[in-house]
Amino acid sequence: MVELIKTEEAILEAIKGEGINIDFEEIEIPEGVEVEIMGKKVRVRGPKGTVEKDFTHMPIHIIRDGNKIYVAVYARKRKHTKFLGTAATKIRRMIEGVQRRFIYIHKVVYRHFPIRVEVDKENKQILIKGFYGRRDTIRVPIYGDVEIEIEYQAGSEIPDLIYLKGCDIEAVSLTSAALENACKLRGKYRKDIRIFYDGIWLWKKTREE
Repeated sequence: MVELIKTEEAILEAIKGEGINIDFEEIEIPEGVEVEIMGKKVRVRGPKGTVEKDFTHMPIHIIRDGNKIYVAVYARKRKHTKFLGTAATKIRRMIEGVQRRFIYIHKVVYRHFPIRVEVDKENKQILIKGFYGRRDTIRVPIYGDVEIEIEYQAGSEIPDLIYLKGCDIEAVSLTSAALENACKLRGKYRKDIRIFYDGIWLWKKTREE
């Protein structure tokens, strides 16, 4: 513990222009957001939820000083500097996400067979039924704490739009990719997508107001 504190102090001194050469990025913590740093694990809480990520696989240092977070690497190790921007960007997105959730909107498109969509909250899955007339159910995993909302066509039980909402942009994008990939035709179901464009396609990326 003493060694860790000394390391953090040395890095902060270097950031302020004293001591060894350090590359770093500075992140400001806005009001209403709580950030907890446990070694290389970062937990961010805000009005919309909580996001936690583990950066132990990266050769970086994450230090909090007041209302600021410093992500730093030793500049002499150039092979490590590539991790600096990645880690800093992820932490910034965590802070953004707990204030205003990320939203990916998918459009349900069909020409031949109506597609039915349900959410299995217990098993954290999106269920796709009737895709191209198939009798089996396609099961799509929901990553993290992503909320799924389905908007139906007027006066119908057929879905029109599917909203994926979450504080963690990685979980939202993974769920979005899995949903879109589940409707790609492979094997005996393979079709010419210029003619058969049925599927659940990513339409728009936005943020909560």
